[in-house]
Amino acid sequence: MPFQKGRSGNPNGKPKGAIEKVKRGILERAQAEGKLPLEVLLDCMRAATARQDEEKAAQYAAMAAPYVHPRFAAIAVAQQDQQPRQLIVKWQD
Repeated sequence: MPFQKGRSGNPNGKPKGAIEKVKRGILERAQAEGKLPLEVLLDCMRAATARQDEEKAAQYAAMAAPYVHPRFAAIAVAQQDQQPRQLIVKWQD
């Protein structure tokens, strides 16, 4: 047995940003066939903005945001009394 019991054969894990072969193939095929979903959403957002339909533009922007921006996460902050506080950021409709 080449590995010790209870020890990972790859202790560093997969590098950040690495794309699996299957996902890479899907992405390459989608790019070859036409626009990706993010491109479609951004085009729709720009068109809605040009029509001055800010409500629709905001909806498209909200749909595109997960592709572009990292997600917000809950964080703990220590106060003077050393009691942790939790701040949760949520989108509201």
